[in-house]
Amino acid sequence: MILAAFVVVFSVQNAGLVTINFAIWQGQVSLAVVLISTFILGALVGVSYYAYTISKSKKMKKLKDTLKQQNDYNKVLIEEKEEKVKKEKKESNKDNSTVK
Repeated sequence: MILAAFVVVFSVQNAGLVTINFAIWQGQVSLAVVLISTFILGALVGVSYYAYTISKSKKMKKLKDTLKQQNDYNKVLIEEKEEKVKKEKKESNKDNSTVK
């Protein structure tokens, strides 16, 4: 807010006409209009980028949480599989020893 006030005061004090050239367009505009327009455009770009960054950050956090849940689930499945294999080996060894 203070920066906006500073821009307005600066623009009013430097309100002379300036020539603006853009591509094939040329015109004379008050320097105050140019400065305030540039400030507003910069603020809009900054806010848009900030919103985009926050949105991506939220999506990234959600993906990380989903990945962690999937990894935890996979660990449980692996542990269950390992226990099943150990149990089968134990039973297989037990059967082999009784057959002899």
